Order: sequence, then C-alpha cells, then structure tokens
Amino acid sequence: MITALIKRIWCQRRANGWIFAELFLVFIILWYVIDFLISSFICTSEPKGYDTHHVYHVSISVNPKMAGNEDGWEDNYLYALKLIKEYPGVESVCYYSGTVPYEDGGEIIQSYTVDSTRAITAYIRYVSKDFFDVFRVDVPNVDLSYWDVASYPVPAVVSKDLADSIFMETPRLGQAFADYYVPEKKYTVAGVAAPTKLTEYDRYSPLIYVPVEKWMLSLPYWVPIVAIRVSPEVEEGFADRFMKDMRRRLDIGALYLSQIRSNDEVKAIYDTQINNYIRSAYAIISFFVFNVFLSIMGTFWFRTRRRRSEIGLRMAMGASKKSIGSELCGEGICLLVLAVIPALIVCFNMYWADLTVNMLSDATPARFLSGIAVTFSLLAAMILISIWYPAYQAMKIEPAETLHEE
Repeated sequence: MITALIKRIWCQRRANGWIFAELFLVFIILWYVIDFLISSFICTSEPKGYDTHHVYHVSISVNPKMAGNEDGWEDNYLYALKLIKEYPGVESVCYYSGTVPYEDGGEIIQSYTVDSTRAITAYIRYVSKDFFDVFRVDVPNVDLSYWDVASYPVPAVVSKDLADSIFMETPRLGQAFADYYVPEKKYTVAGVAAPTKLTEYDRYSPLIYVPVEKWMLSLPYWVPIVAIRVSPEVEEGFADRFMKDMRRRLDIGALYLSQIRSNDEVKAIYDTQINNYIRSAYAIISFFVFNVFLSIMGTFWFRTRRRRSEIGLRMAMGASKKSIGSELCGEGICLLVLAVIPALIVCFNMYWADLTVNMLSDATPARFLSGIAVTFSLLAAMILISIWYPAYQAMKIEPAETLHEE
C-alpha cells in the first residue's frame, strides 16, 4: 500500500509540489517555536530552591524631613519588626538586602575563592536568620546557631551551584573559603542550599546567603527589605487589614509603613511580561496549523471530486468504504513524512549550530527529539482532521450512480 501511495504522489508531483513545500517550511517553523515552548516548560517546571507562596513584602519607608535628627535608627527598625511579627496571622518575619524575587535590578554580585587562584562569581543576599524560614529555603542540615556577622569566619549558606564551582565537590559544614578581592574576609559553610534560581524563568546560578551586616541597619534613608510569611487561612484580605491596623503603629520616628504587597501579586505582574512571548508562540502555531488545515482540506476535497469515477470503480470491484478513507488519509501522512525528511536535516543543523532559543534551558538531544515528535504529531493530527471530511464524502459515493454518470 505504501508503495502504491508513493507512486500516486509521484504521478501527481506537480499538484503535490506546493503542499510538499508548505509542509517542509511549516514543519521547520513550528519545530522552532515548539522547541522554545518546551524549553520554557522545562525551565519553569524546575524547583526554584525556595517558596514564595504566602509571602508578603512590607515596605517601610523613611521620612526625609525627620531622618537627619534620628538617633535610635536601628532600635526603631527592630521595634517595627517586633510589632509586625506580633500581628495576627504572621508566622515569621525576616529582613534582607539584595535580589528581590520577580523584580529586575538591584542584584549584588561578589567573587569567592578557596585558593586565591580561581574566582567564582555568585549572587549574594544579606539575610537575617529567619529568611530561611520565611522563604522555605531548601537547606538540609543547616547550622544557624551562630548566624551573626560578628562571628569569624562569617557563616554562609551556599547554593549547590556555588559549592560545585568553588569546592569542586559538596563541601562539609564548617569548610572555609574567602572573598576573592578581600582575602582576609573569611567565610565558613553553614549549609548547602538546593540549586537556586532568581525566578522560575532563570537558569540555576551560584548564590550565597550571609548575615545582614550591622551597618546596613544604621544607614539613614535606607532600610533592608522586610518579608513576612502569612498563614494560608488568614491570607484573604490580609494586605488591606494589615495596612489599616498597622499604619499608625509603624509610624516610629522617621519610619512609616508605605506599602504591603503579596509576592504572588508581584509574580503575576512579572509573569505578564513573560506570557507575552508565550502567547506570541501559540499565535504563530495556530496560524500555521490553520493554514495547513485549509490547504490540505481544499486540496483533498478537490482531488476527491476529480476522482469520483475512479473511487466508484474501485468500490464496484470490491474495495470497502473504510479502505478508501484509509487510503486518502495515508496519502496525506505519506506526504508529511516525505516533507519531514529534508526538514529534519535543517532542524538538526539548527540544533547542532546552537541556533535555537537556549536562554532558559540547554539544547539537549531529549529536548530536540521531543520537539520533533510534538511537531510531527501536531501536523499529522491536523492533516487527518483536514482529510476526514473529503474522505467521508468519498466513502458516501454510490458505485452504480458514479459508473452511470461516467
């Protein structure tokens, strides 16, 4: 049957040529777009290494008219944290400086070494001890008993990526390393965090957590970021209640409560930017698949009407309606397979030359083969759907009537 289909396609090569060219080009374009979607799916399905659900960021701002005369800056700030922690529904409170999840800019980068010959660059976050509880950072066997910048060497939690790069293996608790540019500043490993991302849409990157330094709490006009974890059962309307109840209570010296935002809300705004690319990819897929649908359906509808006498004669000779429909569908799939063979060569060369979108995840053989399989399945399904109606019309042909007309 396959041989007969190929012979028929070859005999009709002029009519099939433009369909072949369309399927060839559409397959390459769809594979490229689907490969991007697979890449984004792989990236977003990987764990971040921490949890931002039920987490709120509390913005404590500074009144510039009062800041110059402020004496107990650090005490007022710590007192504000105490009041926030006592608010009903708040499970834990932390303060930190550095990269804020889902907000661009403000990243702090530092280099570290174990032997003064290799410098490993990593994102750095200055955090209070409760940061690991608020954000549910995945750090097995962490030792925070001496989480204080006054300790020497300074305790640090390093992500697995940083540990693998700087130590060339998983380090032991208490293992030492140093600031590359300030060698006298020593650190000791208090824990190794799971591979960590800044957001779902980033790759894993080296990250280090160190205690908040004292001078950060005593700088006028600047305060560390406050984050709180809220019990899920009180989360509905929590931000509005908190602002209403705590606005006056947190008016302490030059400090005042300016805003509270759910991290899920911030993430939704951030997701909107990323989703624009995702929606564009789906729009491209829909456009090309619909074009394939129309062209294949029109072609086979026209072809079926031209071949009424042939189909009627074959049915009169004993061919079943099912075999007629299967033959038409097989012709469409055979056309797709013939177009895919040269398209695969182009796709493979694009993959080998690293011309795909690889910002979110690596171009791996599994990703390449998955994209090919999804693209082929999508086009095959669309071809079968588009051929179904012409095939159904062909199966309704009455042999006697067709032969009489002929």
